[in-house]
Amino acid sequence: MKWRRRAVLILLYIFVVFIVPHYVIPTLSSVAGMGVFNGLHGVKIGVGIAVLPVPIFITPDSYTFVGFFISGAAAILYLLYRDGVRLRRMLRKQIAPLLTLTSSYTRTGMPVLDALHEAGKALGEPLYSYVARFVELVKLGYDPEKSFEECLSTLPRDVRAPLAAISVAISSGGRVVDTLSAAEEYVLHMTRLEELRRSRLEGYKVVLILAVVAFTISAVLSLTIVSYISRTLNLYGLMGRSFSIPLISTMYYIPSMFIVITSSIAISRIVYGETAVALKYISILSPIVSIVFAVAVSFL
Repeated sequence: MKWRRRAVLILLYIFVVFIVPHYVIPTLSSVAGMGVFNGLHGVKIGVGIAVLPVPIFITPDSYTFVGFFISGAAAILYLLYRDGVRLRRMLRKQIAPLLTLTSSYTRTGMPVLDALHEAGKALGEPLYSYVARFVELVKLGYDPEKSFEECLSTLPRDVRAPLAAISVAISSGGRVVDTLSAAEEYVLHMTRLEELRRSRLEGYKVVLILAVVAFTISAVLSLTIVSYISRTLNLYGLMGRSFSIPLISTMYYIPSMFIVITSSIAISRIVYGETAVALKYISILSPIVSIVFAVAVSFL
């Protein structure tokens, strides 16, 4: 299965980086009667000096080439990390029901290890495999705390902390039910707080995306104004040479991509708590911003 997945990822990368910007977009441009994009042979990137040497995107195809290259790389990386993101998301969803079921089974008189095993079995994967191994080691006579570290140390911190209460409950003697009840109440409160936090922070995602859109629109308007002023001054002979539109556009485009990357990281960390989710937003926003700049430059 690994080689199949790698083959699919390679084909996806080729499609996003080469097929879409160099064949699909030029074809759609020709069908629409615009003729803006010319494909791979239309890519022209120079080098200019603006305090430091910077690349200058001369043609519209240069923007789409860079934008889809970044998009393809981000998309592939996100697909590689997506399974880990989904695993941690599932574990966070299962921890509260696990403690609730374990506490309920324990109140009926079931031993805590059997209650934990049955609760994990009822919830299923991915948490069950961690729980089953922990229960097996403790039943074989291993120390609960050492077994906990060996079996559950790879879990996310917010999942591992509530589960530590089970290890404490096993070593607590006759206070098992009280320990599990306290852990259950703690997890339920934390779950409610997390839902409240997520609902409040969803608005920040829109704000950050709008910041990218606002900066892109302002850049296009500024380019339009500069181009108009340059043509007017040249028409009346008031200026010896015109402004370099490719240089000015590049000076706007590079910060735009920087804002896309930083905003995506902020969204993923603040809202989702996962840095890898930023790759998804980068893969979506970078080609959109690039196409906007490419179309704007083609009409200036």
